[in-house]
Amino acid sequence: MSFLYLTPASISYLNQSLLALLLTVYIGRRYFVLRHQRPSVQDRLLFSFFIAVSLFSFLLFLDVSLLPAERLYIVYSENFVLGILLVVLIQFAYYFPVPNERQKIERWVLLILSIAYVLWEAGFAIWRYHLLGLGQVEFRPPNADNPVILGFVWTMIVFARGAIKNWQLPASRQFALIFLVPVWLAWLNIERTNYQISTPFFHINMSVGILLTLFLFALIFLTSQPEKTSFAAKFGGVMLTCMLAVFGIVGWLIAPSYAERYSPNIPDHRTLQYAPNERGGYDVSEIPFRFDPDLGQDIGSTISYADRTFVMGVDFDFPYFGNQYETIYISNTGAVSMGESLDWKNLQFHFSNIPAILALLVDFDPGKCTDCGIYIREDPGQLVVTYLKVPSLNHLSATYTFQIILHSNGSFNVTYNGLPEDLKFYVDDRPEATVWAIGIKPAIAPSLSVDLSDLPVQSNADGLIQDEYRAFRDYLNAFLRPVAIAILAGSLLVLIILFAVFRYGLAQPLDALLKGVQTFNSGGRDVAIPVKFNDEIGFLTESFNNLSGELNDMITSLEDRISVRTSELVTANDQLRKLSIAVEQSPSTIIITDTKARIEYVNSSFTLSTGYTFEEVRGKNPRILKSGLTPPETYKEMWDTILSGRTWRGELINRKKDGNNFWEFTVVAPIYNQEGQVTHYVAVKEDTTERRHAEQELERLAITDPLTGLSNRRYFFTQAEQFFIHANQPPFILSALMIDFDHFKHVNDQYGHATGDIVLSESARRIQANLRPSDVIGRYGGDELVVLLPRTNSSKARQIAERLCAIISEGPIIVGDTNISITVSVGIANMDEHTPTLEVLLQRADEAMYAAKQAGRNRCVSWQSRPASLSS
Repeated sequence: MSFLYLTPASISYLNQSLLALLLTVYIGRRYFVLRHQRPSVQDRLLFSFFIAVSLFSFLLFLDVSLLPAERLYIVYSENFVLGILLVVLIQFAYYFPVPNERQKIERWVLLILSIAYVLWEAGFAIWRYHLLGLGQVEFRPPNADNPVILGFVWTMIVFARGAIKNWQLPASRQFALIFLVPVWLAWLNIERTNYQISTPFFHINMSVGILLTLFLFALIFLTSQPEKTSFAAKFGGVMLTCMLAVFGIVGWLIAPSYAERYSPNIPDHRTLQYAPNERGGYDVSEIPFRFDPDLGQDIGSTISYADRTFVMGVDFDFPYFGNQYETIYISNTGAVSMGESLDWKNLQFHFSNIPAILALLVDFDPGKCTDCGIYIREDPGQLVVTYLKVPSLNHLSATYTFQIILHSNGSFNVTYNGLPEDLKFYVDDRPEATVWAIGIKPAIAPSLSVDLSDLPVQSNADGLIQDEYRAFRDYLNAFLRPVAIAILAGSLLVLIILFAVFRYGLAQPLDALLKGVQTFNSGGRDVAIPVKFNDEIGFLTESFNNLSGELNDMITSLEDRISVRTSELVTANDQLRKLSIAVEQSPSTIIITDTKARIEYVNSSFTLSTGYTFEEVRGKNPRILKSGLTPPETYKEMWDTILSGRTWRGELINRKKDGNNFWEFTVVAPIYNQEGQVTHYVAVKEDTTERRHAEQELERLAITDPLTGLSNRRYFFTQAEQFFIHANQPPFILSALMIDFDHFKHVNDQYGHATGDIVLSESARRIQANLRPSDVIGRYGGDELVVLLPRTNSSKARQIAERLCAIISEGPIIVGDTNISITVSVGIANMDEHTPTLEVLLQRADEAMYAAKQAGRNRCVSWQSRPASLSS
């Protein structure tokens, strides 16, 4: 006989307990074994919280893995542990990230209230244990779980207030959000107590929800601490949580189909006779089937299901297990008790300690149907109790019909005349949801179970029980036990593999790279990290080695010069005079400030560069040069660097006295005295404005035609291709113009190429001035221009083309004393669904332009299937 009866929820909670335990060990080792820093109050609260979560998760595992009687010892302790968890959690919320002194009184009030709740839970549990010793089961009051919801909601509120006050710290916001999950789970628990949701649905949500909350809670806290949590630890935690979640779902996937194959040993349409025997018990045998159709009085309508504790008493003399009883009690659980009313809650503890006949122990609800009920009929010498088509409270589709006939001589018959055709048992369901047990007992039921499908059977004075719920749990346990062992073994194996992969393939290379970066940041720039593997980390390591080597050469060279200059400031007056001359004549701008960033010295290059004299800036902060164009992050990085005693290098956009902006490459370094204290800061700057302008000019020249200032052919195609892609769908609205200057060779030959260039440039300017801002124009080559007209249909394109022809021909171009008249020929092409590429569109415009020339020039021609629509 098993002690633990595994279910899918058992496996889920076992995985959850494993994660909680691993997190507890990790946090305890981090803060109390390695001792990188002294544990704070919040560290101790966090550790206590995970201890409580580990214990609570293990209690949940035992809760779903034990039979009803043994389970009660666990259930009574769960809310006490949950209360301790809430005490620690609420205090942790007040201490994160740092305690707010304004909330000190509130924090103490909540501590007292939460401790009072824990003491109430402890007292309530002790009282329930006392009653259990008397054979009485006491359930929690309906509103007893409301403080749990209030506790989690208040925790969210405290974290949310902390997030508002410390908005730059995302951890408080994240904590407030993740505790929506516990609030949801606490609400589900109340709904399950009120029979509003199924027990399997509740357990699935609990196992996955707590698993997710645990991992996110630990991850958010550790990543918010100054002591960094390694990427390997985070990634390993993610993989472990996902693995445990997947393993926890395995049971839910495979167990239901296996449970459906379970067949209970409860034959239907038979009559069992229970006759007293000489051993003080009963002989049970099957007799010819007989169901009395005379049902008698319906008492089902008189039963109140508000508290589900109603039992109706009937006066009837009946000897049972050697004792004479005058009153028989009939309940809606399918049980008939002798002498005392049967409280349905007490059935959880070994089927109560009251003498009873368990004809068919199910939690019935006759109030949910019209043609069903519980009936009694009393005749001389016998009492007939009939349950007619009564539905199960938990599964209303399953109805049961059976009859109990008590005889005044102590014998009785039980007839089953309508059990569900497909009697199903569900994993992780309540025991009373289906057929729990069949049997007879004078007090607490015997521990051994019999099979009443194999008759005859004899009992002694202890009675006999066919515990069908235990049989189903045994059936399920035999299937899930090897699954659970395989999951635990698989988890252990995956943990070992993950540890090896992370340690040798990820953690060690990352640690080496991290130590190298830390060494470099602390000033040790001659760093060479060994490359273990030719993967991404190896590539990053090799790149870092190359970068650090190059930076070391550059930094060493520049720091040597700055070090020489700054060290001379503390030498004798003659050395200071020499250094002052050198600094004053330096082509670089040099500024020296005190530790408050007040200017104490600028050289003459500063005046030449900025326009400010030394007297104008003496005692002022260098921020007078701020243009507002340098990102604030640059200044923050600069101050973080120099305040840590290191040299900062970067580029700033400053403003001169006359209001013009200019670029400066700046090196700022601290100056130390002989005691190693920072006394000043020196900034060496170089004006890089001309270089910046040169770069911008190069960029401009790369995309424009130097003669006309229009886009060059390459840049025109870059722009035009984008417009073509956007227009390449119905209604295909895009037009192109190909413009060629008529007899332009005669202009070059007659007036010279220099004059021809002026004519071409001025004509291009006229054309561009008469286009829309959205139109794209470029020099196609020689004396050809090309224009792309987005969102322009054929008629509008022709209007634009004719206007351009008129603009060119309406007035001569004056070059010196010469008036030069010129005309253009324009080809027009409109995009349609048969225009596959931009090149085809431009080729059509080119063909139309040549058609215009052939037609006499100084005109516009539109391309259709062949050039047509001539116009001059």
